[in-house]
Amino acid sequence: MEGVPDNLNIAEIESLILGVDGVMEVHDLHVWALSSGRNILTSHVVVRDSLNRDVILASVIDAVSKSFEIHHCTIQMEQAAFHDNAPKPSH
Repeated sequence: MEGVPDNLNIAEIESLILGVDGVMEVHDLHVWALSSGRNILTSHVVVRDSLNRDVILASVIDAVSKSFEIHHCTIQMEQAAFHDNAPKPSH
C-alpha cells in the first residue's frame, strides 16, 4: 500500500529543497513509498529567473537523494516570473 514512509518528514524535505541556492518556493510536494526502500518524490520548484534551472534541478535531486534516500524524483521547475503571473485557481 502506498503512503508517506514513517522515517521521512515532509517539512524537513521541503526545508532542504528551499535551502538549495536559487530555489524560491516549493509546492505540491508529495513523497511516498511504492515498496520498502523505494521512495518517490514529486514536486514543483520555483526558481529565480536568471538562474540555470537544469543546474538547480540537479542540485535538488542530489540533495534529496543523499539526505533522504529518495531515489526517484519528478520535479517540475518553474520560473518566478511565470509562477507570479500564472492564473490563480478560484475557490
